[in-house]
Amino acid sequence: MNFEQWPKELGKKIHESEFETPIIKPQAEESLKMAREDILDILEKNKAKKTDSEHVEDIFKNIANIISSTSFDQRFVSAGVEVVNKERVRYEMKKLINYIITTQSVEKMENFARVFMDVNGLKPINDFVSHENGDKFLLRAVTILTDNERVQKFADDNNLNIIPSSEGGDEFGYWLEKQDGPVTTDIINDLGDIVKEEVAAMNTDDIFDITDNQLKAKLAKENLKPPAGFKFKPSISFGGLTLLQAYAAMESDKDMSAMATHDEAINILMDYYFRMSEAIADLDKAAKKESLKISSDEHDNFLHKIMQRSVEAREALDKLDQVRKNFISFNEVVKNLIDNILTRKSEILAEMLADDFDVNRKQVLRAEVAVLENSEKQIASFLQNFDLFDTKD
Repeated sequence: MNFEQWPKELGKKIHESEFETPIIKPQAEESLKMAREDILDILEKNKAKKTDSEHVEDIFKNIANIISSTSFDQRFVSAGVEVVNKERVRYEMKKLINYIITTQSVEKMENFARVFMDVNGLKPINDFVSHENGDKFLLRAVTILTDNERVQKFADDNNLNIIPSSEGGDEFGYWLEKQDGPVTTDIINDLGDIVKEEVAAMNTDDIFDITDNQLKAKLAKENLKPPAGFKFKPSISFGGLTLLQAYAAMESDKDMSAMATHDEAINILMDYYFRMSEAIADLDKAAKKESLKISSDEHDNFLHKIMQRSVEAREALDKLDQVRKNFISFNEVVKNLIDNILTRKSEILAEMLADDFDVNRKQVLRAEVAVLENSEKQIASFLQNFDLFDTKD
């Protein structure tokens, strides 16, 4: 389950591709360069005697840490779970697509698939219990995704190479290569069923303990009363497609014919690949949400309620945050509006005081001044209603 053995069928030629997209951040790249120079310097100075092995070992550990920090999701590394991060995934996927396009037939794309997964349940645990328990929940879920006997057996039985990846937050992925043929829809769906069953069977009694008094108080504050014996049931949304399906969708877009460069075509195919798998998972998530809502099981109904309440709370916070972000812009709009009114009133006054003023325009200008003054009053009233206006000014 690592990129050095992937893709097996196409061999390691993919890693010799001329298409380059650096995954190592500039500062890390500089650190690697310095470490390499240190090693060469040590070897040069110790030609006649044994190398300072401890020093060299420290340098290699430093290199390993740099590579690890740019390849794996650091949230899980300390717990011994190495799940590839999205930057590394995109780097390898671009090399793969480039290799297929330049040296293979397009049909080879059906041997590769991407699965997008969204773990359901993190938000209510964070909101009603604690972020510490949320982290524990996420680690338990990612352990199932990366080290599960049923998933590995399915991979072996179907001659699949599976690479788990982290997409950030509570989102994860599988990158699939079938070494002896296409990744079919049935394979993706069967893998999805296994993952869903394994995640649903995950024990969360110590994470969402309904007997905990603090949790009870938080739920009561939201007028949420759990049914007797309620157990928190995690779930996962799952959606996938082959690289060839994404390529077919891209080809059907007539705007693609105007694509200028090879690199741009690869980037757009990547975009299709990610967005389509995520859209399929979103449909799965919506179906799961609806099934909980309409279920005759009161436990399902309560799970839907706490998850929905968590979503509503997040949406309210997001809206409040957006209002705060827009407040300065709003102030600028109001200020500009008032400035425009005052400027226009000054222009009218200057026109009326001019020696060559046309008295026939007097009534028209007075009417315009009345409209402008009425607008000022309406703006002031609006700001007062929302406590945005100091009546003393």
